[in-house]
Amino acid sequence: MCSIAGIKVLLFIENFIFWLIGSGLLGIGVYLLVATSLPGILQFLQGATTLCYIAIGAGSFLFILGLLGCCGAAHHNDCLLRSYILVLVLFILAEIGIGIYVGLGFGSEQLEKIWDASDEQSKEVVYSTFKCCGFNNQFEAPGCLLQHPTFQVGCYSKLKAALEELDIVLICVAAAVALLQLLAIIMSCFLACNKKEYVENQVMPMQTRGGYDNGGYR
Repeated sequence: MCSIAGIKVLLFIENFIFWLIGSGLLGIGVYLLVATSLPGILQFLQGATTLCYIAIGAGSFLFILGLLGCCGAAHHNDCLLRSYILVLVLFILAEIGIGIYVGLGFGSEQLEKIWDASDEQSKEVVYSTFKCCGFNNQFEAPGCLLQHPTFQVGCYSKLKAALEELDIVLICVAAAVALLQLLAIIMSCFLACNKKEYVENQVMPMQTRGGYDNGGYR
C-alpha cells in the first residue's frame, strides 16, 4: 500500500511538471506569434509560423495531459488512468513524427523560405546580431553592405550555426520530457493494474474499525 501511495504522489508531481512545461510552451508559442519586438534569432524565427503552431499545439496537449494525469493519480480512477496511458503513447508517437519533420525539413531550403518571408526589420535585427549581410552572401543586400561595410559574410552560415546550438538545447529538453513520459506510462500501468489491491487496503481498515463499538466490543 505504501508503494502504491508513493507512486500516486510521484505521478501527480510528474504530471504537474507536464502541466508547467505545457503552460511554458503554450506561452512561448503565442508570444512568438504576437510579439512586436524580439531579440536576435527569435525575431527571425517569428516568421516560422509552423514552429510557433507546433509549440502552441504541443503546449496545449501537455497542459491537458498534465491535468488528466493529476486527476487520474489523485482519484486513482481506472478509466482516467487508461485514457491517460493511451493519450501519452499517442503523444510520444506524435513527438517522434514532429522531431523527424523538423530534423529533415528544417534545412537550407526551409531557412531560405523563412528568410524570404521575413520583413526588412527582422532581417536588420539578424544583420546587427550576427554581423552579416544578405542570405547567401553580402552582395545580396547592398543596402546592408553600405550601412555595415565590415559585415563581409552572408547570414546563412551564422543562422545555421545558431539553430544548431538551439537544436542541442531542444534535443536535451525533448529527451528529458520523453524520459518523464516513459516513467509516467510505467507508473500509470502499475496503478491501473493494482487498483483492486489499493481499494481493498483502503476498505479493510474501515471495516475493522466499524466492527467494534465504542467500548471496544463487537
